[in-house]
Amino acid sequence: MNEGTTALHLAYESEGWNVKRPEQVMEWQAEAEAKARAEDVFEVLQLRFHAELPEELVTRIRGTTNLALLKRWHAAAVTARTLNKFHQAMDA
Repeated sequence: MNEGTTALHLAYESEGWNVKRPEQVMEWQAEAEAKARAEDVFEVLQLRFHAELPEELVTRIRGTTNLALLKRWHAAAVTARTLNKFHQAMDA
């Protein structure tokens, strides 16, 4: 399935229906996915470093909707030796 394709859409398309997803729904789904990825980053940081995260860091992560960037930050959260190293990796 392509991104944004559901089983229902595939069923309609297989019947020859031209199914378009409303742009607003796609935006909501992208926002929800970005929020989920940001929460994944927070979870890893909190589990690994047992520290309260600086507000600047929280604001920056929550304000990011770029999924590729959030994925990179998640990997950095998993591999960084310290919270400071993670913070540095965000700008690398």
